[in-house]
Amino acid sequence: MTLAALLPPLAVFPAAGVLMVVIAGHILAMRRADMPRTRRRIRIANAWVMLTLTPLVAGLFGYLGPDEPRAFVLVSTACVFLLGLMVLLAMIDATNNARLTAKHRRELRVEIARFQAETARAIAEAKRGEEDTPDLRLADDEGTESA
Repeated sequence: MTLAALLPPLAVFPAAGVLMVVIAGHILAMRRADMPRTRRRIRIANAWVMLTLTPLVAGLFGYLGPDEPRAFVLVSTACVFLLGLMVLLAMIDATNNARLTAKHRRELRVEIARFQAETARAIAEAKRGEEDTPDLRLADDEGTESA
């Protein structure tokens, strides 16, 4: 163990272990989630990146220090790369969500237009049915209604 670690290992490694269990649970839950396949794939990929990143960050803060510059730089570079990959996957997820939302809106517009046409047709048929129905009210000779 390095004396120059930023945080005590007893604080870092248990927290990282708990976080890894939570992320693994998230991956398992995503596999059973009811969502579009593209969204699920992106989010599972992002969770795997997080699962890979967690022990690296824990090692960076709880084990490595400046007295091991080569290992520190390599792990730091890997962390920066994986964080960038996480941001990229988040942007892909946002773009995919916008695409899915636009598709859903188009489908809803078509469905609303179909409902409006059916409603207009039903109202027109109902009005036509009213015109064909004879007036059974009593009227006197002058065309005024009698009581």
